[in-house]
Amino acid sequence: MNINFKTCNANEDILEVLLERAKDKTRAVRYSERTKRASCVYLAPNGRRCFVGVFIPDEPAYKPLLDCGSIGDLFDTTSRLGLTEFHNWLGTHYELLAKAQGIHDGTHVDEWGQALRNLSNS
Repeated sequence: MNINFKTCNANEDILEVLLERAKDKTRAVRYSERTKRASCVYLAPNGRRCFVGVFIPDEPAYKPLLDCGSIGDLFDTTSRLGLTEFHNWLGTHYELLAKAQGIHDGTHVDEWGQALRNLSNS
């Protein structure tokens, strides 16, 4: 599932999308033959998207973003690629998205919803 980032202008909109995604308890994972381990990615080969990946547009210009590591890498790459509108959106919501990515990467899937609700109340 992909969400048009342009429709999420307030942190409340973003949190609503993330809370809905948390209900699925779905991770976007890619297995690396090189490292012999799986890791979270913005877009998995099966089409699943992580919390932040759901906001990355499907247009070809955005494809390099799907291989970024951290939210900081994503932010830097949008600037380098000249994806100004998405870069500005990320900048506006950077703190929230970084915290959401931290929840996604560091919290058990059964605790995502509560962690996001705590984030929305802080």
